[in-house]
Amino acid sequence: MERKDVNPNQPDTQYGWTPLSYAARNGHERVVKMLLERGDVNTTQSDSFYGRTPLSWAAGNGLEGVVNVLLERKDINPDHADTLSGQTPLSQAAQGGHEGVVKMLLERKDVNPDHTDTHYGQTPLSWAAHYGHGGVVKMLLKRKDVNPNQMVKYDQTPLLWATESGHEGVVKTLLEREDVNPNQRGNHGRTPLWWAAGSGYEGIVKMLLERKDVNPDQPDTYGRTPPSWAADRGHEGIVKLLTERKDDHTVMPDNVN
Repeated sequence: MERKDVNPNQPDTQYGWTPLSYAARNGHERVVKMLLERGDVNTTQSDSFYGRTPLSWAAGNGLEGVVNVLLERKDINPDHADTLSGQTPLSQAAQGGHEGVVKMLLERKDVNPDHTDTHYGQTPLSWAAHYGHGGVVKMLLKRKDVNPNQMVKYDQTPLLWATESGHEGVVKTLLEREDVNPNQRGNHGRTPLWWAAGSGYEGIVKMLLERKDVNPDQPDTYGRTPPSWAADRGHEGIVKLLTERKDDHTVMPDNVN
């Protein structure tokens, strides 16, 4: 590092990772600090394959110490979107369920908590809901600038992603919000109840049926209703729950906000 003929920003030829990228993505905090002591180290240099910065790698791997060191730099862009998927460090951290990193990034005024990536079309909240990271979901929902009903790829909302993936705790958290639409139709016109019924998630079905604005007989674009889909999959208990609710239901319009 003391040699003037050593390039501290030299990328490799395979992925375009620099020494700082290697140190940051593997959590070598002391090496990161050593590299940053040089005034000519580029802290925001993206690799050539993924288009991710050292901060993006550290955030995605949940490396709080490295993230903290990098965020102390004034030349860091904490909201830089990579070129492969358009994900920011916050999106990467939310996807991985790294609560400590998410907290640090949300404390920054120059980080967009509701950024939509370009490839998957997902927000940090939808990533966290998709993978069942309840703690991250709660942190993001505390923000007034996060849309809990944001439609992303395949017309999925955070609630639809959480329901489809069977994350009961996340579904419960989302349904506790009055501004979350429990009857939102997503890809192929399928509602959260449709997914829960067909997948056999009885606990989620019960939670959804507690909402008066959920239509238990809403068909998808192919005419399949939650009861018919549950019956097709042999979920007897869910069929019973749905058919008992039908007589007590007032049909609400689609895509109620």
